[in-house]
Amino acid sequence: MEQEQFEMDETEPMLASRRQHWNTARVRWVVVGLAVVMVVGLIGVGVVAQQARAEASKSRFLGRSYLCDLTMPALAELPPHHYTQIKQRVASSLEHYFPQNLTLVAFLRGLSSEQHVFSDAEQQFWQESNFRYLSGGYERAGEAWLLCGFARETLQNPFTVNCSVYATQPTVQDAIWNGGALTLQELRQLYQLPIHWRPAFTAQVEWLLGNLSAIAPVGQVLTLPDTSQLNSTPPEPLAMLDRNATVLRDVLGLARSIKTETELYLMEVATNVSVSAHKQILRTATDSLFEYEVEGAFVAKHLGCGVKQQAYLPIMGSGMNAGTLHYNHNLNPLAGNWLLVDAGGNFQGYGTDITRTWAVSGQFSELQQRLYNVVLTAEHVGIQHYRPGYTWRNATDAVDRSLVEGLVQLGLIRNVSISDLLKSKVLNVFMPHSLGHHIGLDVHDYAPGGLGKCRPSEDPDEGTVCPGQFEVNMAITCEPGLYFIPQLIQDSLDNPDLAKYMVQPEIQRYIDESIGGVRIEDVVVVQQAGPLVLSGALPRTVADLTAHIQP
Repeated sequence: MEQEQFEMDETEPMLASRRQHWNTARVRWVVVGLAVVMVVGLIGVGVVAQQARAEASKSRFLGRSYLCDLTMPALAELPPHHYTQIKQRVASSLEHYFPQNLTLVAFLRGLSSEQHVFSDAEQQFWQESNFRYLSGGYERAGEAWLLCGFARETLQNPFTVNCSVYATQPTVQDAIWNGGALTLQELRQLYQLPIHWRPAFTAQVEWLLGNLSAIAPVGQVLTLPDTSQLNSTPPEPLAMLDRNATVLRDVLGLARSIKTETELYLMEVATNVSVSAHKQILRTATDSLFEYEVEGAFVAKHLGCGVKQQAYLPIMGSGMNAGTLHYNHNLNPLAGNWLLVDAGGNFQGYGTDITRTWAVSGQFSELQQRLYNVVLTAEHVGIQHYRPGYTWRNATDAVDRSLVEGLVQLGLIRNVSISDLLKSKVLNVFMPHSLGHHIGLDVHDYAPGGLGKCRPSEDPDEGTVCPGQFEVNMAITCEPGLYFIPQLIQDSLDNPDLAKYMVQPEIQRYIDESIGGVRIEDVVVVQQAGPLVLSGALPRTVADLTAHIQP
């Protein structure tokens, strides 16, 4: 017992020492734990602060992005020489279509504000483009009438062009709902032609016909064709004349195909704003989740510059949606790190039309870059053919050859004779639209004889016809593209005459990577010194796009 007691007494100091050691260790771990918690907390606070600063910076950036970064001209009356140049263009076109006439008379109806069906909510107003052109810019709603007399003393003289507008006089209700309307005097100061209220029309027609008949009999009245939106039937007393509803659109289409210096200036302003908007979304799309967010940023930039109308419905196609030519739903999530944006604004009636396709992240995959560069090369080839004296056939044939050679290099079609591939129309499987179109008051400006429609998209199998040639101051788009449209590809694979040239496994690789297509489009003005690309300030090469997206 004594020995055992002694041993127990000996262990007490040892146990006390151990307890002290454990307590010290416990304190140390608590201190370490507290330190860790504090460090983690500080790091968390720092991260949150950094995120807050990033969000604030992003908000400031986005806020600034909607502000206009251009010096915009005032929305004022057009220079006096503008309408003079328009009338000269019309006179020249009249001589082409009516070489044996001394006198002619024309009647056009302007459009009224339209309302949604079974609703009193107004739609955005857009004046009929021929009316706007021949009136020198009259863009007001209210179904105005336009009366024009064309006359010359001899067949060797040019036509003189004299037009006048007959507007609907505003009522008190108009003032209540739409604000105080301009007086006749104010309207006449704003536009460069005589303006009257509608009741003066009959007397003015009789006066005009009397003056024209003193030179030569007037046997017909020129009008535009009737459409579901526009009834161009002339009222009395013009209704007593024979109506020609087929030629006036061609007369004005030929005149409009060559732009005046003021028209080109207005198109340049519209293009500059749209280039700024395109540059903006190249960067902000990386922070977007849906196509409509990209559209919102694009339109907002225009509104910040006072450009309230888009020239057409914006196309924001991501992933496989890039293969739908006129895709404008713009409601889907951004997909496939791939985005095609085809959009342009409208300034004082004149529009622009620009397309860019890019990897949203700024990092192009190998397939994306190879396909993009084929289309870029083709666009460069096409633009170089936009010169006076060259024809649509010249430009289209050159671009077709460039694209077919590119498809062979990509392994998408078989490496056989290029001439055989061109004859086969296999290119129409990948590019089912024409090379470009006239642009101005309409995004697809009408030109008589189908000028510029070398391969209409509605029937890619029909024969290729490319009427017309390029002239100085024509404004035309150049927009080659290559697309992977599943239904069109399948239909073509089911056609033995096309399937024998197509390499289906290679085509499927692009579809699997959600590359719906590539289109690159710019507005080009034909000039004697060489093509002028109005939208040339917008990045086009892969390197320039990447540098802009990731500065």
